[in-house]
Amino acid sequence: MRKLTVLLLLISSMIVNAQSAVEYLNEINEQYEEISKDTWKYMKTVAHSKSARKIEKKRKELIETTYSAKSKIRTLRGFEGDKSYRDSVVAFLTISYNVLKNDYDKIMDMEEIAEQSYDAMEAYLLAQKTATQKINEASDRLSAAQKVFCEKNNIELIEDESERSKNIGIASEVFDYYNEFFLIFFKCQVQETKLMLAINAKDINAMEQIKSALLMYADEGLTKLETMEPYKADNSLRLACSQMLKFYKSEAEEKVDEYIEFFMLMEKFEKIKTSLENKKEKERTKEDIDEYNETANAVNKELESFNKMNESLNDKRSKLLEDWNKKVSSFTDKHVPKG
Repeated sequence: MRKLTVLLLLISSMIVNAQSAVEYLNEINEQYEEISKDTWKYMKTVAHSKSARKIEKKRKELIETTYSAKSKIRTLRGFEGDKSYRDSVVAFLTISYNVLKNDYDKIMDMEEIAEQSYDAMEAYLLAQKTATQKINEASDRLSAAQKVFCEKNNIELIEDESERSKNIGIASEVFDYYNEFFLIFFKCQVQETKLMLAINAKDINAMEQIKSALLMYADEGLTKLETMEPYKADNSLRLACSQMLKFYKSEAEEKVDEYIEFFMLMEKFEKIKTSLENKKEKERTKEDIDEYNETANAVNKELESFNKMNESLNDKRSKLLEDWNKKVSSFTDKHVPKG
């Protein structure tokens, strides 16, 4: 979220009219200071806290601060009968309040289903970006209105960006950068989750289809990662994301076929077993019994390999996911200011 730059007001004329115009601007800008403080508290909490309750608490505090500022400014008189600047400020704060309250309420609802599919996650992140753009565009319009007011009343404005304002801009930049990597990672993770469900269901057709999609998305993601630049010489997200995608690619290329072969062997064994059980004991031939024993031995042998492969994959996946999550946390901790 971009905050209007805090402005240093210089009086270009010592006449009373200019002086009172400065006071009028300062009266309004006092409200921005509180909004700025709560905006930064919210963004710091998003970057450095794992508590959803704490993050939501800060959002509600920002909503209350914005509503309070809007209410106070709305009661101000116009300057020398001109209410245009005051009304521009109220319009900006109304948009900010509506985005923080209504748009983000919808975004919170979207968050509940965002993990279910790539499209849902992409829509969720796009909704966040669109909400931010609404406030940015309203901020630009207000800056233009402020400029008109100052020109009309002989006030020269020199932009003096505060440390807090700079930090808010940095945080937005960091989150945008991270989201690019997250979507690449998440696109593959969704497919792998589907693959695990298909494996648990022993659904060979689904496994074959998901294998193709997972391999395609992993290759697509790895190609995209090659073009992405480090953030201020920090390449940690790209490396962690690349490791995850290489794991998914290896899983699709090398392991899915082993799963399929094992389940096909199990299907074969179940058919032989059912056929043998459906025959009376005196009807069972030596060939029937030999085929059953041979297939049962093959299943037992492959089951040991299957369990070892499963254990190895689960262990490697767990370590890579842990590393990815740690890299994300350390990235935001490093690049989003704490002050």
